[in-house]
Order: sequence, then C-alpha cells, then structure tokens
Amino acid sequence: MATAPSWGCFGLPFLVIINVLLVGRAAEATERTHFDSPEAVFSSLYRTYEGMIEEVRDLKNAGCPLEVSSIEENRPFYAKITKFAPNGTTNEYATKKTKFLLVFNEHANEVIASEVGMELLNRLCKGDSDILSKSEILIVPVVDVSGRKILETDHRFCQRQNYHHVDLNRNWDARWNPGSKSSTTFGGPNLSLKKTAASFKPNAFIDVHSGTLGWYSPYSYSTNRPIDEGTRNTNVIFSELNPLYCNCETGGAGEVSGYLAYGTSQDYLFDTLHVPYSIVIEVFDGFDGSNKYKNPPRARHMHHREKRKSNQRFLSNHKTNTTSQLHREKIRRERIETLMSRAREGLITREEKMECFQMYNPTDIKMLDGTTNNWSSAILEVMKRIIAIH
Repeated sequence: MATAPSWGCFGLPFLVIINVLLVGRAAEATERTHFDSPEAVFSSLYRTYEGMIEEVRDLKNAGCPLEVSSIEENRPFYAKITKFAPNGTTNEYATKKTKFLLVFNEHANEVIASEVGMELLNRLCKGDSDILSKSEILIVPVVDVSGRKILETDHRFCQRQNYHHVDLNRNWDARWNPGSKSSTTFGGPNLSLKKTAASFKPNAFIDVHSGTLGWYSPYSYSTNRPIDEGTRNTNVIFSELNPLYCNCETGGAGEVSGYLAYGTSQDYLFDTLHVPYSIVIEVFDGFDGSNKYKNPPRARHMHHREKRKSNQRFLSNHKTNTTSQLHREKIRRERIETLMSRAREGLITREEKMECFQMYNPTDIKMLDGTTNNWSSAILEVMKRIIAIH
C-alpha cells in the first residue's frame, strides 16, 4: 500500500516557497505603481521563461505530485499532475479519470496567458481544488518558447510569432492555409505538441490567450457551431460561468469573435483527435476601441467572490452590440497589423512598444493578480463541470 507523501497536506516547506514567490513579487511591484516602458513592466511583474522552469522544479521538490518533461531547446516543456486520492495516497486508477490538456502562451506577446497557467498550477499543487482525485492534468505553460525568448532578450513586445516567423496557432492541420507563413503544417514545437496530445488522448483541451475577452467553442475556421453533445455542454458551461467571471462573448470562436482563424489547435484537437471539449479562453482585453490601450474595467477581472457582490450592477451597465463589437474588432486588428509591421521594419517607437504590450497584458500588480486569480478560478470551475458531465 502506498503511503502518504512526507509533505502531508502540501506541508510547510511547500507553502513557504509559494509565499516567498508571491510576497517577494508583490513587495517589489508595489514600490512602483506606474511603469513608462514594457521592459520595466515585464521585469517587475512577470515571470521569465527560465524562472517558470525553476518554479516548476521547486514545486516538484516541495512535494507537488508533478512529472516534468525534459527541457529541450525551443521546445515546450510539460508539467503533468499525477493522480492521487483525496487523502494524499496514490491512486491506481480505481475510478474513471478525466484527462485535461491545458496550453498557454501560443503567441509570444501574450505573456499574461502563462501567468494564468502558473497560477493554476500553483493552486492545483496547493490542493486548491478537489478535482485532482478525478483527473489527470497536463499543463504546457509556454508553447512558443523561441518567440518568448526573443520577447524577453530583445524586448520585442510586438513579437507574436516564433523564431521562424510562424504563428503557432495557425500551423495545425485544420483548414490550414499558407497564410500562416509556413511551408508545411506542424513545424517545430507544434509537431511535439501534436505527438503529446495524440499520446495523452485528452478528454478536454483548454487553450488560453489574451487580446480580448471570451469563452469559445469550435469552430475557429467557420461561423457555424458544431451541434455535437460536447459543444452543447461546453456552451452550457460558458453560460453558467460567464456572469461570474467575465460577462463577455461566448459561443463558437468564428461565430462571435469577429474573424475566422485557420489552422488552430482548437479545431485540430476537435476535428482530428476528436476531443469533445475543445475550448479557447481569452483572458485580457487592453483595447478601448480608439487606437489607445488601457486595462479593462476591474469588474471583469475580480475574484469570483468579489464579483458576485457587484455582478448585477455591472451587468446593468454593460450592453453587447454585435455591430459595434465587429467594428471594434476590425479597428483592433488593423491597429495590430500596423504595430507589427512597424516592429518588423524597425520603426516602432517606445510608446508603440508599450501599446503592443498593454493591449495584451496588464501593466500593474493589482490588475495582474486580479486577472490570474479570476481566470485560474474560472478554469478550475470549467474543469469541475466537465468532470461532472464526463
């Protein structure tokens, strides 16, 4: 019979490590409430890629039941949370388990996505959810490793593609087209991720992005939403959780986002690997519709306990207009193209670099922590509901 790990209920050493990480970052960041450059924001508020690797190793060494893949050059690493029973003992698959594959930071400039992923991993390691006895979870904190390294070392905060100028979320064999600027599908990291997904055989796939706010089911490449049971259940989950965590767009990605995307991981896992719950979640919108960027209303990113208190007041002030939403999306995407074109040509100014960063990511500690707390809670709730159905 397996014995309980020496760290007990995740134990003092584990909690000390978490507290040092969080308190240290908060103490440093609160000394400055305003940053005049994305370099200053990133260095003060965000984890580096190497820092994430070390943090995952520290979590494992402190007793979190993690399996960590090998670290390879420009290839994503994986953190797998092993199955264990509520009392801390290992569980030999006595009951049916729901498999989750969660990926973050497919686009290099969406650094808030990886922060949400790391917050989620920390919460799972602390035993913050009861889902661990009923699931097997594979987390990829950073998909676009080469693009992320370019962003960090060269301060290219408009960097959206990888080292070879390939958009890794337009490079899957799902209505793929050469507009992804890749001669073939599954270049580099995506081949590794494809093999991992095919081997792991998840029941649910959750892909976290930023740049807007929304909960999306398939398809990204069509305005038509599938009518299968998994997609119907997914959208029921969205309708239940949306008032608590976002009050934003829900539905098929191509149906409600304002544009179509070809060659996405969401559609590949749904169509080819037949993953019934294939979900994209957009966690931050810094665009105000007038070619300037700002943090979205705090009410959209409150922790769910706070959110319940002010939800009715917020809903009464928020109206969704499909026409204005599509117009706003058109302006936003045009501005993205302008900024990225200027960045490629080496003409981008410091102010424009800040626009690039602020459009996709929080620039103060309160908004950053509010976003990570809100969306890690939301993702845990999505997972609980999928487990209950599955």
